[in-house]
Amino acid sequence: GTFADSGDAPPERHQFKEMLSSFSDAALAALEAELWNLTEDSCGSAFLQALLTAHQGDAAALNWIIPGFLGCAPEEGTKEGELLASANEADIKQLCESRSGSHLFEAVLRAAPRNLLGEIFRRFFRGKMRGIAGHPTANFVLQALMGATRDGDHVNTALQELGPDFGSLIRERRAGVVAAILAACARVRAGERDAAKNLARGLTAKMAARKEGRSQLAPALLWLDQHSGAAGGRCSVLGAAMLQTILKFPPDVIPQFVESLASLTPGEALSAACEAGGSRALEAFLGSAAHKPKLKKELIDALGSDWGRLAVSPAGSHVLEACYGSAEQRTRENMVAAMARCEAQIAATRHGPHLLRRLGVTQFQREPEQWRNRVQVAEDVKADFAKTFGGAEDNPDGNGNGDGD
Repeated sequence: GTFADSGDAPPERHQFKEMLSSFSDAALAALEAELWNLTEDSCGSAFLQALLTAHQGDAAALNWIIPGFLGCAPEEGTKEGELLASANEADIKQLCESRSGSHLFEAVLRAAPRNLLGEIFRRFFRGKMRGIAGHPTANFVLQALMGATRDGDHVNTALQELGPDFGSLIRERRAGVVAAILAACARVRAGERDAAKNLARGLTAKMAARKEGRSQLAPALLWLDQHSGAAGGRCSVLGAAMLQTILKFPPDVIPQFVESLASLTPGEALSAACEAGGSRALEAFLGSAAHKPKLKKELIDALGSDWGRLAVSPAGSHVLEACYGSAEQRTRENMVAAMARCEAQIAATRHGPHLLRRLGVTQFQREPEQWRNRVQVAEDVKADFAKTFGGAEDNPDGNGNGDGD
């Protein structure tokens, strides 16, 4: 509200903070008698959400606005941690469980200063999360809390209360709660090992953990809503997002998920790679320096059964580029040779001309030796960069390509 990033803005723009405070004071004073009713009204709730958004970052204002929205009127000078002491727990529960009220509460959680968010968590969520997670409306409020918190204690508490029930939540179609907790674990770097264990147990509670010697964790997530795996239909967007999040955890806490992804069958790997959700999960694995090259090679070999299919698919083409960035020289040549055989079909797609240029397919057909030399030069540059700076060369595409025509 202070336009701190607009140093040369006209002076009158810097009066916005005072104008906002003046408007908020007047509006909330006029609406005081009807404030609670407004939280249940779709238009009124939207207005109150807009007020919160406008004040975001202004802790002093939010510390008196938010308690008012939650039915409290703390006296001036009340210490942080006691601002919601007079809140009626039944009213807060009603707010979470109503459609308009829940949207307002989500906005409250996103806007609340850190200490006030901690008090909200302590008073209204700690010890009550299983019931909230199972409610068709209130579970979105819990997801918003997990998205807003930066406190590892909140995440660990959520894992203690809900971790053992991950499987039940998924079967009850509350997988969004599980996904929100996983994302919070990755963001604040807390509870990753427990989260991975609980997710693995939950996914395999009603199915075989292994099939023909292969872990079924990755297929269970990729086809979360299907009972017959890849043969059953499209990838689950939410399940693929959870797998992508899990892959951000330290590799030593998710070996069973990494092994499962690396051991996908050719049919499973290609099916996942050609869909938007699944392709992002595979890209995250192939593009991460944290995972072993040997495991990436297993997945690349599975995908190599049909490079042409990947190349003509909008989603699959991104996975193909990620494979190219992680593959050995011989595999890269096989990849480009396969693309050359179906160059016309690839060129006819919207993304095809760009992909053909990126991987130098035309040059490979015309001058294969020069293509190999360019690839080697690109690899040498990357190696020199890594030796000098101790890491992989920055690449906005994340696949190490740089050898197009």
